[in-house]
Amino acid sequence: MISKLKSLFSKTNRIEIQGLLKSGAIILDVRTKAEFSRGHAAGSVNIPLHELEGSIGELDREATLLLCCATGIRSRQALQMLNQLGFKNVHDGGGWQTIQQNMHENN
Repeated sequence: MISKLKSLFSKTNRIEIQGLLKSGAIILDVRTKAEFSRGHAAGSVNIPLHELEGSIGELDREATLLLCCATGIRSRQALQMLNQLGFKNVHDGGGWQTIQQNMHENN
């Protein structure tokens, strides 16, 4: 129930997430390394929010990025930061478990 409520408030809806995944979006998880090690969406890249600005050089500005975290708060912050830094194809996927669920629904 809680995950359904969270997905209702996510900026990016389920259908859009599935489309982004099918098109090869890079999943960027902005949780801490410790959180990431306890579970994450398969194939996701971990750059914690507090390290993101200093790691911009590691990201392809032309790539489609699908951001996630635990609940969607940090991914929203990362979206704003990346947009301000000139990234154009960035999407807020909310919580990483929402991304993971959509990956399974894609198959």
